[in-house]
Amino acid sequence: MSAISMFTGVAGTVMQAQGARQQAESQARMYENQAEAQARAYEYQAKMHDQNARLNEAQGRDAVDRGGESERSFRLQARRYLAGQKAAMGASGIDLSSGSPLQVLTATSEGVEEDAATIRYNAQMERWSALVGAAESRSHGTLSRYSADTTRKSGAAAAAHARAAGKLESTMTLLGGMGQVAGKWYSMGGKSSWSPASKPRVTGSWGGGTGASGSTKLGWK
Repeated sequence: MSAISMFTGVAGTVMQAQGARQQAESQARMYENQAEAQARAYEYQAKMHDQNARLNEAQGRDAVDRGGESERSFRLQARRYLAGQKAAMGASGIDLSSGSPLQVLTATSEGVEEDAATIRYNAQMERWSALVGAAESRSHGTLSRYSADTTRKSGAAAAAHARAAGKLESTMTLLGGMGQVAGKWYSMGGKSSWSPASKPRVTGSWGGGTGASGSTKLGWK
């Protein structure tokens, strides 16, 4: 196995491992983006529910106010009507303190109170209906905010799982690739197939005497 081949194998393994990490990161961000988009949609729904609740509460207050005004207006008309009845009977010389005239006036007064009570009841029922709608809207708003929070947490968990899986795959790829390179290297005896075309060789002889003398030759083999 040549050094170049070994280097190429290592580089390919590293690139494959990096690719696994990048793919995992891309998938993780996709999960996060999708969760964030859905969570914002839930939050928008919550705002709309809150707005509807405030509107319903305002309608409830308005119902009471309108009911009170209607009752006051009705009573004013009723007093005028009663006054007209009494004036007409009195002008005819009828005794209003007893008998049928008194019963007529009493029945009219009772009818006025019954009608006034009906006006108040209708106003309270309208208010109650509005408050029920407000409560439902606020409940839906709370649920939407909970859904937004849960969606973000789910997206974060999915993203974390994707990153962990990518890290594991990257690590296993590195270990597997390096193991293959090492296996091939050791199967070749731990030596590279590359060697110089020739190696220098030094030959020579030395002779003794009062001083060093001799010759040195360089050869190639």
